[in-house]
Amino acid sequence: MDANRITQNLKERFAAPLREFYQRRIIFWHDEDREFETMLDELDIPGVTIVKLTGTNNFAVKKLLSYC
Repeated sequence: MDANRITQNLKERFAAPLREFYQRRIIFWHDEDREFETMLDELDIPGVTIVKLTGTNNFAVKKLLSYC
């Protein structure tokens, strides 16, 4: 996959209007081979918060997803 294509696709998905009764959009990314790990640090999409699981922040991320 091309990094520019991924970035554009993510921007389009987050810019799309939410469906009725939806308050937010969450996209989970599983990069098993860690191909795009460095790209994630450079990714900048207005209004989007990027959260990475580090192995020590699992509870904090669960709390964030539960209460936002």
